[in-house]
Amino acid sequence: MFLKTIESVTELEFFNSDDEIIQGLSCLTVKSGEDRIHKVLSPVSGRIIEVNENLKLSVNLIEKDPYFEGWIYRVIPADLGYEIKNLVPCSSDRAHLGIQ
Repeated sequence: MFLKTIESVTELEFFNSDDEIIQGLSCLTVKSGEDRIHKVLSPVSGRIIEVNENLKLSVNLIEKDPYFEGWIYRVIPADLGYEIKNLVPCSSDRAHLGIQ
């Protein structure tokens, strides 16, 4: 949904492998075609174990295929059992569950 609100992604600034991220705080900076800077908030706290190198080479993957080839990080969650209550299912999950 966020990607539909900006013109286009021109650059991404990533955290590094082994960096810690915190739920609700910035984990990625997106620069858009309007020369604007947007912060992406982390859905969970944890340690980054892998950064999508393909996304670094082709930033448009985040727009074209955000759920598969355009993933950002692989993370080992710090306390998913506690933080899961703060997560909202994606729209396809919401439709399946009858949530609108």
